[in-house]
Amino acid sequence: SFEDEVTDLTTKNFQLKHQLDNTYLKLCQKELGLKNTNSQLDGNRKACLLLEKLYGNERSRNESLKKYKQDTAAKIECMQMEYTKMEAENRSVKQRLHRTEEELSKIQDGWCKFLWDNNDRLKKERESFDELVNSEKQASDLIVALQRKAEELSSSR
Repeated sequence: SFEDEVTDLTTKNFQLKHQLDNTYLKLCQKELGLKNTNSQLDGNRKACLLLEKLYGNERSRNESLKKYKQDTAAKIECMQMEYTKMEAENRSVKQRLHRTEEELSKIQDGWCKFLWDNNDRLKKERESFDELVNSEKQASDLIVALQRKAEELSSSR
């Protein structure tokens, strides 16, 4: 019947209108989602640019640190070579010092021997001198005694 058809068409119209409204609502939500997505993409793009800048700075910093590390390693190597050279010089100086100490010890031993020998010689000379002085005193005493005796003899005659 015609009324049934009208009711069916009205129902279908209402359903289609409802479907259209739902589709429009979904379309609006998608547009809003796209706006949000665009906003997120823009934010992500800005974040990416910032990250690239930070990465560039970090890379530059890493290169600076790498160069600093290389320079420091070179300085350490140079200081180690200098230290090795100074150790060799120190050993050489110690050897020369040891030889000099040995030479000084020999010289000191020589002087000590010379002084002891000289001291012994001087003691012997002193003893000989003392003996001469003693002999001279005895001779002098004898001369004086003889002169007295001679005077006694000459006065008794």
